[in-house]
Amino acid sequence: MRIPRPEPSDDARRPPSGPRREPPGGSAPLLRRALREAAGERGWIGFDTFMDLALFHPEAGYYARLETVGAKGDFATSPSLTPSFGKLFARQIVQIWQALDRPSRFDVIELGPGAGQFAESILHEAERHPRFFKALRYTLMERSASLRETQAARLARWASRIGWAEEIAAIAPDSVDGVIISNEFFDALPCHRLEQKPDGLRELALRVTGEAFEEIRVPPSDPRLAEEIAADGIVLRDGQRIEVSLAGVEAMEAIASRLRRGVVISIDYGDVAREVYSPRRPHGTVRGYFRHMRVDDPYARPGEQDLTYDVNFTALARAGERGGLATLGLAPQGDVLRHLGLEQEIRELRKGKPRLEADLASAPLSKVADPRSMGEGFKVLFQAKGISREAIAGLGGTPLKRSRWPFGWP
Repeated sequence: MRIPRPEPSDDARRPPSGPRREPPGGSAPLLRRALREAAGERGWIGFDTFMDLALFHPEAGYYARLETVGAKGDFATSPSLTPSFGKLFARQIVQIWQALDRPSRFDVIELGPGAGQFAESILHEAERHPRFFKALRYTLMERSASLRETQAARLARWASRIGWAEEIAAIAPDSVDGVIISNEFFDALPCHRLEQKPDGLRELALRVTGEAFEEIRVPPSDPRLAEEIAADGIVLRDGQRIEVSLAGVEAMEAIASRLRRGVVISIDYGDVAREVYSPRRPHGTVRGYFRHMRVDDPYARPGEQDLTYDVNFTALARAGERGGLATLGLAPQGDVLRHLGLEQEIRELRKGKPRLEADLASAPLSKVADPRSMGEGFKVLFQAKGISREAIAGLGGTPLKRSRWPFGWP
């Protein structure tokens, strides 16, 4: 499950020494060939290229597989644990529609929608509010062909209201009145891994020789890497490793340029820069997930395990501001859910059930809000154009129960 856990010992986090051999079988040969081709004559690739191919190669990448999320997969997400998660965020989306004076067309664009559970919950809740549902157009931004098939099957009931795009570039600039939302999207975008050495900053790369991988250090491949660290105001200690996602920065800049009016809601695990890059994490935050177990060696099962890292929300906020987004706030997931009606939803889930059945019904929602589990490690970043913080219930703004809804509200 993609849940932040206590940091392992330094020894457990220490990078592997010497060449690593890829386990045989499955799609490994195809991915290995793609890695060799990417390495080319120089014989090595940056970690960002490795991560991109390991996750998104159209045939051998991790997300080319159908069952990666949930009980049969390698991790669970908040939407896969409980439909109430999407239901509560749907209420926030409706409030944003109202704050924009209820436009006749209202776009919701979901980035990296996975198996489609989040979209399913939002669309199901939207149906309860006819005027909003009539205005709604839902776009799923998905690169994986197999996941698009899964989403289409799950969301067939709303076929007339949904559509797909493979990348944000497919959306016209300054064209979106609505919400661009994501859950665990930015943590899957490729990142660069960097290490501070006595003679300066170095980038971690991977030498590809035959079937073997060997981690090496090279000069930073892009001057923006050092610029991002400097902008965060971070001074690294000798030997400290961190991640910088230029792909995340570029994605947020592109998102900002597409939004005309509305809100960008980014849900992910991570924190502000000073916490993500804390000296308490000397080996960085990159890790894998395989069969619901955390794997500290990111090279252990290329294409067979998920790869992820903690999101630097300071960098995302800064990138959005360059594109004209106002940063409304960053809050723990649990706090946002409480503002959106968590306690009322838990009461509804438990209503009329025997004690044990009620506990089982409400436990998943309690888990995604509990600060000891997902409620604190996951954060929600709200950025906007044409909307103030006071209009966002999830940040403690106008409560939903006080809003002047044009229809009944449960």
